[in-house]
Amino acid sequence: MTLVTVTDGIDSSTVAGRMMIGVLGSLAEYERALTKGRAALKRAASRANGTEFGRPDTRLTRSTR
Repeated sequence: MTLVTVTDGIDSSTVAGRMMIGVLGSLAEYERALTKGRAALKRAASRANGTEFGRPDTRLTRSTR
């Protein structure tokens, strides 16, 4: 199976095309790791400031029934 992008000139049936797809995949993985790291830092800072995460607890307790 081959992938050909006309606008970018990448053809996965060639050696250079397979290399380019590998490089683009690696860059996407790197960017995703950076995004996850920044999000984790922001969550930690928010928790340190007292922010609560998640859905509010809407379960009924015995005292509210």
